[in-house]
Amino acid sequence: MESWQNSLEIVDWAKTVGNSRFLMNNYSNDKIGLKRYNLVKFISFNFPLREKDRKFLKTFPFEEAWVNRKILLTVALVIVVLIFGCQRYKNYFTPVEVDLSRYSNIHIQWVNFAEKNWRIHGYNKIDDWKRDIAYLNRSFQENLENYWLSGKDVTFSKDKDSTNYPKDGLLVAFDDVYIDYDHYYLYLSIKFVDLSSNEMLMEIKRKGYFGNSYGFIGYLTCSLDNVSQRITWVIMQKKKRNFLG
Repeated sequence: MESWQNSLEIVDWAKTVGNSRFLMNNYSNDKIGLKRYNLVKFISFNFPLREKDRKFLKTFPFEEAWVNRKILLTVALVIVVLIFGCQRYKNYFTPVEVDLSRYSNIHIQWVNFAEKNWRIHGYNKIDDWKRDIAYLNRSFQENLENYWLSGKDVTFSKDKDSTNYPKDGLLVAFDDVYIDYDHYYLYLSIKFVDLSSNEMLMEIKRKGYFGNSYGFIGYLTCSLDNVSQRITWVIMQKKKRNFLG
């Protein structure tokens, strides 16, 4: 009697949950049919069911309920990712103690990715590594000039050994460059130096800039775009949308 009462409670629960019940008999998916068969077999083995209860379990939309559950889990996961993503970039826009907006002339130093590390990153020839380093720097420079620091007079170093800086203005220099390809981060520190007095006005200590893209060059391009976003905020105190990173 007790087992019979338990089986009735299970069926009543299933009927309550199945508000949007619909017949699944027309479904021809073998996997769905197998899952349904195993489920009904399991319940029948543990609880004696009446014939009408068996018919109900055979038509109850368990798959629909599971799909709805998966949709909720997916939405929750997306929300968590967005929250942690915002946490990742929140420090980009912290208050800046030094006003650098007065500088109209800005010189951007070459980002030195260390040519000696070409084998570490899977290159067969050092010339290929140098070519990609040059491409990354040119792309970085063009984006700074045309988008991020538009309205400023921006000049750039031609290579890592270039020291031909203007006599006045603001120098943006990079140090402690490290590529973390396993986690898609580019680590570096950023220094802001007054060229006329050679005084370092501000330093952003070494931190990681995430590259939201695939491939070695793709992720570094996006990481450098996040570096540009940080530089723009410090110099111009303006938030600009990052289309890549």
